[in-house]
Amino acid sequence: MNKTLIAWAAGFFDGEGHIETRKATGHISLHVTQKDKYVLEVFKCAVGGVGHVYTYNRKTPDGKPTHCSTYQVGKVADVLSVLTLMFPHLVAKGRQSQITIGVLKSKLKIKKTSKIVSQAPYVTNNSEPF
Repeated sequence: MNKTLIAWAAGFFDGEGHIETRKATGHISLHVTQKDKYVLEVFKCAVGGVGHVYTYNRKTPDGKPTHCSTYQVGKVADVLSVLTLMFPHLVAKGRQSQITIGVLKSKLKIKKTSKIVSQAPYVTNNSEPF
């Protein structure tokens, strides 16, 4: 995989994406929404081709029709794969991703912690990232 593209995807997700956890079910998914579907297709390729890109119509606040696209991944193993891939490059979502990776590994009963996740200094304490 292209390391530069993975780093770009992590930065893009850090700024534009979110991790969703449904309290009622415990389901965890990743989402990124943009007007430009192509950018989301590139993001999907950068993170290993997992997940889906959906396009839908909505109205702007002033009532004009527009379209949006959303990248979404919800399978436990795929969410874990995407977060683990991006993790070394995440800043804003580093701590949240570390916690989510731990939860997902518990769901999949994975005992061994990734060396990358366990040794990232900026997510093991509340200090500045660098």
